[in-house]
Amino acid sequence: MNFENKKKIVFCLPSFITGGVERVAVTYLNALAEFKNYDVSLLISGFVDEGFLLSQISPEVHKIFLRQQIMNKPKTSLKRKLWKLRALFFRIYDIWLFRRILKFADIIVDFKNGETLESFVPYPHQKMIIWFHGAVKSCQKRCSKTALKKYDCIIALSQAFKTECEAKFPWTKGKISVLYNPFQLEKIRALADDVATLSEDDDNLLAQDYFVHVSRVAPDKDIKTLIDAYICFAQDKTGKIPLLYIIGDGPDRIKHQKRVEESGWQKHIKFLGEKENPFVWMKHAKALLLSSKNEGFGCVLVEALAVGTRVVCANCPAAPAEILEQGRIVLLFEPGNYKDLALKLDDVWNGKAFLPSKEEVNQSLSRFDEKTVLRQFVNLMDNL
Repeated sequence: MNFENKKKIVFCLPSFITGGVERVAVTYLNALAEFKNYDVSLLISGFVDEGFLLSQISPEVHKIFLRQQIMNKPKTSLKRKLWKLRALFFRIYDIWLFRRILKFADIIVDFKNGETLESFVPYPHQKMIIWFHGAVKSCQKRCSKTALKKYDCIIALSQAFKTECEAKFPWTKGKISVLYNPFQLEKIRALADDVATLSEDDDNLLAQDYFVHVSRVAPDKDIKTLIDAYICFAQDKTGKIPLLYIIGDGPDRIKHQKRVEESGWQKHIKFLGEKENPFVWMKHAKALLLSSKNEGFGCVLVEALAVGTRVVCANCPAAPAEILEQGRIVLLFEPGNYKDLALKLDDVWNGKAFLPSKEEVNQSLSRFDEKTVLRQFVNLMDNL
């Protein structure tokens, strides 16, 4: 097919780190790149973490990097005025630059909560999509009638988000479509069995009994509650107890590591950093734990269930309870309640917790199959 006849789609992100939103973006980009009638690009306007996730993007996807210097706001009055003038200049420059780069796009996807194209005004021929990944509370500053006016479609990750958003912001009614995050379930299961690249130290860690937490180590993940719950669960136990592995990196990692060391639990609570293949670690765990204060979706929930691992999750807004069928296939605990989580860990360790059948789990996960979700997205774009 002639390049000129292809529909040009540009996904826009404010940064690119090893996080859940970026992993979902890579899934969409790679899947769409296989369509012969699409020309797919990724525009990243800010910081880029050149880790393994970036290398997983298909070479068929055009990558556009606009590295921006992060300027800290000065404290003195004169420097602050100059800082504001410089920031205004770059804002005007960015508007011009975005319009120049995106001029020939047919569909523009503002993929992360509208953070990239806040000041961009589309050309008449263009269609725009905004993708909300957080709870309504974390996205509400971009849910105003003025902010959403330029978008032709709003995508939410759960029915719960859609219902709450339409109740709080009536002008969104009729514009919101629900799309669950897509997953290559069979690929995830295959990777969970791939131990070829593991080191000897990894093998030794995997041979232990352990709970695992997989996410960025950031404030909204509430790692404090996770650690407090584990200590509460473990402190009165005699004999062998499972360890706690925290996989991922982020701004709060050093703080939590120091706190664990000061409490004397560093032999039981281990920060393993980022893992290119976290599915191996999920599969061998006694349970995957997620203690977040809020989750737009929670990709690790689906991934852990896909490899046959039990899940213990905070019943937080917005999507987890919906994904997990209100606790039918997992254990839910009250967000921020470390004692409640500790009781759930005790139930798992002692075999008292209900475990759904493999058939029940697979039936539930079929909602998130990549082909199913991608077909829904393509239909959405064709109908804009």
